[in-house]
Formats: sequence, structure tokens, C-alpha cells
Amino acid sequence: MLLVPLISLAVLVIAAIASRITRSPIAAVFLALASGIWLVANNRLEGPVLITFTPRNGLTATDLLGLVGFFYALYIVWERYVDSTRLRVRRWALIGLCAAVFLVLPVTKLFISLLYPCLFEQIRLSWVGVLIG
Repeated sequence: MLLVPLISLAVLVIAAIASRITRSPIAAVFLALASGIWLVANNRLEGPVLITFTPRNGLTATDLLGLVGFFYALYIVWERYVDSTRLRVRRWALIGLCAAVFLVLPVTKLFISLLYPCLFEQIRLSWVGVLIG
């Protein structure tokens, strides 16, 4: 049962290293996807609850890894496509960033539902399930 969370953690770490080395937008998209998969698959490895949203849902220590991955992917895209002297953004970069944000969570939901169907039932009860479904 711990195989899926451990594999998703390994993919998240590899995507973060690849994003750090290459600083490419493709690596940033893979990092965002890996972060989304980690947020969904980390139920078995969750640590202490840091912030409680409802009596059954909250932000845990392991959820922070996925959130840091998302923010780092956004930082890579921002650094690559925003001219910091004029704060100009290339038009197609904004379109790509919006598409990535709107596609990451549904693709993650589909991937997990196909890979590990019994985990998909747990997702509906989690706070991430509220965000993606």
C-alpha cells in the first residue's frame, strides 16, 4: 500500500531536481504534475496536521511538499517569461500558464483514478478532493 506514495514522492524529487537543473518550462509542468500527484497520493504518509479546515480535513506536513513544488514551478515560469525590468509577460506564456493551472488537477485526478481506484474513493473525502472534484 505504500508503493504508490513512495513512487510519487520519488517522481516529485526527480522532477524538482530536473526543474532546478534545466529551468525549462517543460520541467516546470512536470514538476506541477508531480506535485499534484503527490498531494493526492500522500494519504498514507501524512504527518501532523498543521492547519485544520474541518474536523476531518486539514493541511499536513507532507502536503507542504506538493505546495512547494507548485510554487517552485510557478517561479520557474515567472523567472523565464517575465521581463523583470518592465514586468512584461509574453502573451503565449500567460496562456500556457493558465492552461497548466486548469489542466494539472483534472489530469492528476484522472491519473490517480486509473492507477489506484481505491485511493480515488479516499480522495473524495480529503480536502484535495474538494479542490479537484
